[in-house]
Amino acid sequence: MRATTKFEYGIRLFLLVVMDMATIVLSYFLGLWIRFEFSIDHIPRHYIGEVAWFTIVAVLVSVFLYYVLHLYHSIWRFASVSELFRIIAVYLIL
Repeated sequence: MRATTKFEYGIRLFLLVVMDMATIVLSYFLGLWIRFEFSIDHIPRHYIGEVAWFTIVAVLVSVFLYYVLHLYHSIWRFASVSELFRIIAVYLIL
């Protein structure tokens, strides 16, 4: 097995952060879509604006907490119980 370069590590980290951000955004808008019976037309306009602002805040806070609690440092190659406790800590804070 070859060693991972810093550049490759940076690319993986960037992709992981982008995927986390996309997942958070998608989950909030899917929740809104499901709440209004799977129809975008039934969603009131003010809901979309409020959810958009809340989603931005949720993404920023989540990525910050993931970083502070070192969830991005291990990149999940060898996940362990300590990563599990970090995840639990993040979601207790959120």
